[in-house]
Amino acid sequence: MIDIEYMVLIVEDEDLNYIFLEEMLQDYKVTVIHVKNGMEAVEMVKNNPNINLVLMDIKMPIMNGYEAAKLINEQRPDLPIVFQSCYSLPTDVRKAYANGGVDFIPKPINLDTFSLKMNKFIPSINFK
Repeated sequence: MIDIEYMVLIVEDEDLNYIFLEEMLQDYKVTVIHVKNGMEAVEMVKNNPNINLVLMDIKMPIMNGYEAAKLINEQRPDLPIVFQSCYSLPTDVRKAYANGGVDFIPKPINLDTFSLKMNKFIPSINFK
């Protein structure tokens, strides 16, 4: 285990999906922050420069993930945003990239896929 702590913002309105993601991250030195809509995500990123990664759902109340990612990218273009959604048709994936996403994880989330993505964005942590 390393001493560096990463901060991951999970933007997810469904509690079960959030709990699943949080459990997948719990064995690692990762601080998890949770918000339930895009507007909260934009504010959280604005007020917390220590966030290293955003896991962004697409369909949420108040502000969807596409809109939130676009606004977050304006504030912090270097902050990786990984979309995670059951909306995973090629048009959805392209729209995620067009709105500032750097990767996409389809739901239901496969543990191996999730681990590969996390290793890509947090390379000094060896996800199982």
